[in-house]
Amino acid sequence: MLYTAKNAPRAAVHDVDALQPIERVMEVNTKAGWVKVADHPIQLNAHRHVACRRIRFRSIYAIRGMESLPCLFHCYGRLPEASH
Repeated sequence: MLYTAKNAPRAAVHDVDALQPIERVMEVNTKAGWVKVADHPIQLNAHRHVACRRIRFRSIYAIRGMESLPCLFHCYGRLPEASH
């Protein structure tokens, strides 16, 4: 499932293996196993959208706790970035 600020507001995203939070998250796709993050510093691409990249993982779990919407995402097994 695809999560954004609309259906997972204020949800934190963590790389569990590295024990680090993932910042500047734009989207999380739990089925496809990727997290889209904005470049730092923020830049615009040729279409005037925020420039982003995808970080791929073997698995991503949406954690709901007591809420109906996810409040946390746990990412496991970070995969190497594809070379261009």
